[in-house]
Amino acid sequence: MCLNNEMWSLNRLAFNIQNSMVINRTFLHHISLADGVDKVVKWNCRNHSCYILDVDRSCRGNPPRTGFGGLLRNNNGFFISGFSRFIANSFDILFTELFAIFNGLCMVNTLGITDFVCYSDSLHSVSLINGPLMKFCVYATLLSVLFSL
Repeated sequence: MCLNNEMWSLNRLAFNIQNSMVINRTFLHHISLADGVDKVVKWNCRNHSCYILDVDRSCRGNPPRTGFGGLLRNNNGFFISGFSRFIANSFDILFTELFAIFNGLCMVNTLGITDFVCYSDSLHSVSLINGPLMKFCVYATLLSVLFSL
């Protein structure tokens, strides 16, 4: 929905979720686990007692369809807030990840939350944010805003 920038009815959304579940169940039915034991998968707070913001991005297709989003949960895994956005005609994964982090920090700031951890799977983004500000980096303006938040 987010990448096509379109709205779906609840019936269409429910149908697509159910259809995806059937496809996944059919696919996973043919895969056997090495130890033959079902594994329970759940959200992990990674031993933090604060809020946790997870952000990620996605890019595919030609013309490119790029999107990003984030989820804010408390340390018990309960959903607090989230966001998703679409960037038209962009293959710039680094910019998209940085922009996802920016949007997540803006969301947390708007909610007045100060005790949180932000997770990103982009080592390059995290290195740019944690490292010294490079004045001549193409993302210098966005990074300077991230430093100020």
